[in-house]
Amino acid sequence: MHDSMPDRQGARPKGAPLLLVTFLAVTFAVTWLAFLPLILGRTDGESATGTLLLVLGIGAPSITAFVLAGVSAGRGGVRRLWRGGTRWRVGVRWYAAVLVIPGLASGAAWAVATALGAETPAFSPLIPALISGLLAGMLEEFGWSGFAFPTLRARYGFLPAGVAMGFVVAVWHLPFFFTPGTTQSRSSFLLFLLTLIPARIIFGWIYDRSGGSVLLAVLLHASGNAWSEVLGQGPAVADAAGLTVTLVFWVVAVGVLLRNRRPALAPA
Repeated sequence: MHDSMPDRQGARPKGAPLLLVTFLAVTFAVTWLAFLPLILGRTDGESATGTLLLVLGIGAPSITAFVLAGVSAGRGGVRRLWRGGTRWRVGVRWYAAVLVIPGLASGAAWAVATALGAETPAFSPLIPALISGLLAGMLEEFGWSGFAFPTLRARYGFLPAGVAMGFVVAVWHLPFFFTPGTTQSRSSFLLFLLTLIPARIIFGWIYDRSGGSVLLAVLLHASGNAWSEVLGQGPAVADAAGLTVTLVFWVVAVGVLLRNRRPALAPA
């Protein structure tokens, strides 16, 4: 069990800024192209074709990351990226953080909604919510946490990288807000953005302090999705419950910044 830095084989390759720009351009393009038939109503999201397009669109970050890792660094680059997804020997407290932080946010939102007398949806089954969250985490986090964040952090430092990732990931979700049937289509994008900024700071903190574990980023993603589904809150919406989720993430993110002035993985 350790919280040390990953081996230096994970150092950013030459041309990392160009790779990052390419990663973002390809990821956004693939996601929009996959979602357009769904947004325009040309394909039913519940059909086999619609499901394939959803998987491709959601999986664009991780798929693009692996392709670019292979193009830029060959098999070694792919292995290094994959290794982050198998880095499980970290302190138990990081697994606890992955479980507790999203649970605290969703639980507080549910409590606020209940206290205000709002009609809250019935609890959703845990297993389907967890499976859905794990799939989303695997399809996204090799790209966001394993590829984009380390490059930004190495060039600009921890806090700017975390804030930038919040904006990037939130804007990448825009097609979801125009796709009928998605939970984001009933949500406030502004509140979603304000939640994603502290959330990605927390993602970066756990990634750094766990020694570069993409696995923990996947689990954190799954935990956030599962808690929100199980407690019936869904993504942040423009109401007291949504504001509560945002506030909890900001409090945790500020606490992280105050307690961790020097990230475990310092800029290269």
